[in-house]
Amino acid sequence: MVKLILVQRFDCPSSKMRTYERQEEHGFQGIDLQHIYRTMDAMESLETDIQKEAFSTACKFSEKLVDCFFFDVPTLYFESVVQDEIKDFGFSKDQKYHMVQIVLALVVDAHGLPIAYEVFKGNLAETKTLISVLEKLRNSFSIKNVTVVCDRGLASKQNIEALQNAEFHFVIATKLKSMSKKLKINDLSTYSPLSHQEAIVEKEKVFFRTMAHPQYKDTLLIATYSPSRARKDKEDRERVIEKLKKKLCNSSDETSIKKVINNGAYKKYTNIKKGSL
Repeated sequence: MVKLILVQRFDCPSSKMRTYERQEEHGFQGIDLQHIYRTMDAMESLETDIQKEAFSTACKFSEKLVDCFFFDVPTLYFESVVQDEIKDFGFSKDQKYHMVQIVLALVVDAHGLPIAYEVFKGNLAETKTLISVLEKLRNSFSIKNVTVVCDRGLASKQNIEALQNAEFHFVIATKLKSMSKKLKINDLSTYSPLSHQEAIVEKEKVFFRTMAHPQYKDTLLIATYSPSRARKDKEDRERVIEKLKKKLCNSSDETSIKKVINNGAYKKYTNIKKGSL
């Protein structure tokens, strides 16, 4: 049973129903769908042992000590509206707000190999998952000198302080919109070019500046500017704004305009004044 689940996962990751339907393609037959589900239940008690084995395997395949953890928190939705002790409505990264979900905290190494995970209730904010998983990693694997890498969704004062207290090194993205204009983050005259860019043409070189982080104590803020990324962001903005203009021009009533505003990408460039609809 476990072999079937693994083969399907390697071949074409999909649902357990799909695994059941494709079993003959992988040389299996006579396996009932309920048996696959029951196998998953039976494996739950082995969760800690499986994660320890995954960590051990990652260490064997890595030429260096596993000392850099990449942390991410996706949401996984169900085609259901039934809530229970783990499935609930919450902020959906899949835009499936009308369906229940779970929150999955996943840790991988520098090669993308999974090291650990933890499942949380679907309505839990992702900022509240980091500490629990890192404590689990430290207790299970006796890790010491580790650098944790997270996206800006995990950036919070509580997480930063916890990382510092646990003596973890960390790299966490920061929301530049939360920075004070007095810092002049957008003033490129305060930036310097990165080193080792001799083979890159001048107009494509990446620039950076450093300063004490204005929001977190004893933390360094590193801001970078990439010309190629700036061009991409500009093209994305212009494309979204153009689509928004077309939709607004074709919207004749308040209901249709509200549908446009519900699109997260459009909200950033839309300003509706009271009484204008």
